[in-house]
Amino acid sequence: MQRNKNQSIYFFYIIFWLVWLLVQSFLSPYLEHSVTFHSSYDLIINFVLKGIIWVGLTFILWSSFKQKLQFTPQKIFNKHFSKEFWIFLAIFIIYLSANAYSVNPNFKFVSNPLSVNGGQIWGMVIGAGMFEELVFRAGFMNILLKKHIFWVTNIIQSLLFLAIHFPVYFITKMTSFDVVDNFATVIILGLVFGYVFYKTKNLWTTIILHAVWDSMMFFLFV
Repeated sequence: MQRNKNQSIYFFYIIFWLVWLLVQSFLSPYLEHSVTFHSSYDLIINFVLKGIIWVGLTFILWSSFKQKLQFTPQKIFNKHFSKEFWIFLAIFIIYLSANAYSVNPNFKFVSNPLSVNGGQIWGMVIGAGMFEELVFRAGFMNILLKKHIFWVTNIIQSLLFLAIHFPVYFITKMTSFDVVDNFATVIILGLVFGYVFYKTKNLWTTIILHAVWDSMMFFLFV
């Protein structure tokens, strides 16, 4: 029974991965060919769909594996911001700022928040920061911690986190170098987010770190 329960976690993941691939494949041509968002519906369509799918999956996981959660949903939204969180927050800000300046000392912020690039801030900051942390740290990692020791769980959840980015590679034109670079970045970030979540038992810490990374990447490098 225990074996079947743990296998079904990966079954959940496979179904989720396939659904997200279909959603991304369907939306990509529509979003990429819109020079500007002409209505609020265009602006939030990807954000809303991601929220429905990802938050829905989180609640399904919590409900299906409520006896297998290392940390209960009621306890992972707390005020525990450990030193690990503050250290990584400082590292993120210093590293991204220095890297952006070295690439382009005269970088500019996005001028039009309703352009295609500007509109992406909804999905990149809020969507990624909140939705992805719910699924991977509060969901899959939270369940796997009951079966594996921390470092094994952290590697597994970071690999699952990497794999969910594959649909983006399939539908966008990325060079081989960009794909490899993105692989390395996502793996490292997944391990960092998993480590901070485990140390703090507070999902707010990884949501903030995730949002800071994505928003700084967006504002400093787009």
